[in-house]
This record gives sequence, structure tokens and C-alpha cells, in this order.
Amino acid sequence: MNNKNNKINHPLKKGEKVTADFMEAMRQEVVRLMNITTAPPLQLSKTPQGIHLSSVGEKGGDCTAQDCIMDVSVLGSPSGGTFDLTFTIPDSSSGDIATDTLTFGWDDSTSDFSEAMAEHTNVTEGDIMCTGGPFPDANIRMHFINDLKETPVQLPMRDWGSLTGRGAGVLVQYVQLGIE
Repeated sequence: MNNKNNKINHPLKKGEKVTADFMEAMRQEVVRLMNITTAPPLQLSKTPQGIHLSSVGEKGGDCTAQDCIMDVSVLGSPSGGTFDLTFTIPDSSSGDIATDTLTFGWDDSTSDFSEAMAEHTNVTEGDIMCTGGPFPDANIRMHFINDLKETPVQLPMRDWGSLTGRGAGVLVQYVQLGIE
């Protein structure tokens, strides 16, 4: 890692998967650069200027606890294939963070999507309520409940390189941020 003007630079190549080890190395670099003893979990987002590393906010102030809710949309005119979402989700009891890449079909139903989400290390049956769908005609809404209730879940990294069809892509957006 190269440190210029307190920026973190890492040679992440196009198409290279972001691993839990990579995210932990970035978190440790933030701790070093800021001369602090710990740092909250981090998330990556793609901007026109490149990859942006930011912290996932800790609770504070007079925030009211609320569940995390996200919408997932398959865009364009897909005709086949799959897409990957890389979720970083904290364990509800230990606080350990797990990052897993899950694969979804371009035409998944709500139950297909729920089954795939249950493959995440820190998701147990009943932790996510999915509604809507099926893709690509409608969004699927994920409501993090039960053990993941009021958990700040990061937006997932997206890879839709295996989708086919005109203008096919994936959008994931917060409907409501999770606040402890």
C-alpha cells in the first residue's frame, strides 16, 4: 500500500474479487493512518473517480433503532445468466464479520433469492424476509429481521458480468439503513 496525502492505494485489479482479508487489511491501514486503536467495518463503493473506501457508521446521537432494508433490481433487458453479490454481514452474537459472495439468477423468484441468501455464513433461516420479485420484472426487497434486526448491513459489492442481454445490470439500494 502506498500512502500519499493520507489516501489508501491498493492495486485491486479490474475483476478481482474483494476478500475479507483485503477488507481487514484496509481497516488496519485506516487504523494506522488515523493513529487510532480501532476502526469500524469498512465498505467499498465504485465512483467515477475509482473505488471509494468508507467506514460503516457507528451508532450515535439520538438515533432510533431500525432494521436494514434493501431493494435489489435487475436492470435492462436480461435474457440469461447470473450475478454475484458480495455481502459483509456481522454475526449477531459474536460481532464477527463474514464476507461471502452469493450467486443469483437473472430470473430468480423471491424464494430462490431467500435460499441463496441463507448460504451466507452469518445468515440463518428466518434472518431475512424477502418480498416482491421475480426478477427482472420486479425488485426483490430484503428486510433483515430476527438475529439481524437493527443490524447495520453494508451494501453488497456487485458483479453482473455473467448476465446476458441488452443493458443488463444490477442495482442494490438502501430503503432504510440498519441502526443499532
